[in-house]
Amino acid sequence: VYLKIEGTNVDSVLGAVDGEMLEKLKRSPQEFYGGLVFPLGKSATKKLSLKYKNNTLVLSGGATGFVVEGKQSSPVLADRTLLDLVFFQLARAKVSAYLDPSKTEFEPLVTVAQTTRDAEYLVELGGKCPDNPKKSILARRSSPDATLGCVPRSIVTALTVSADEIEAKTASTTNPDEIAHVVIRNEEESLDIIR
Repeated sequence: VYLKIEGTNVDSVLGAVDGEMLEKLKRSPQEFYGGLVFPLGKSATKKLSLKYKNNTLVLSGGATGFVVEGKQSSPVLADRTLLDLVFFQLARAKVSAYLDPSKTEFEPLVTVAQTTRDAEYLVELGGKCPDNPKKSILARRSSPDATLGCVPRSIVTALTVSADEIEAKTASTTNPDEIAHVVIRNEEESLDIIR
């Protein structure tokens, strides 16, 4: 197969490539921009909302980490380890097969809204994919690249965490390797620990 490469301010190149290479390049526009479902990392997320059955978990990003909204009158920090697992599942949510919306019906089990300063990504998950029952159907409702496809079922399971489960249960959500200085005081004595 002959291949011609052209561009702006560059010379054209003509060459021969294996026919398999051409087959690998045949992709729909949807496959180029639609595979990654949540294009935001944890640091770019201002708010994350997970709705599962009658449970709604809303997490807001802040200077000290993510806070569980509506839990108590004062802010409750989210457990960093569990939150990292939630964001890991969001990062690995990649559409493996696309479905025809006119031929696919499903009942959403989980609704996820990930918000930044400028945009919101809305995704519904649930049901079994028609060709692979080990995968779940995903419907990205956000414009301009609304998508219907299949993702690993484990993503749905990880996103059904409740506010009680994600609430930090430790005195500090800081990891030990992030602590450089600790002061422990009581009424009479003080212990100053410096790394």
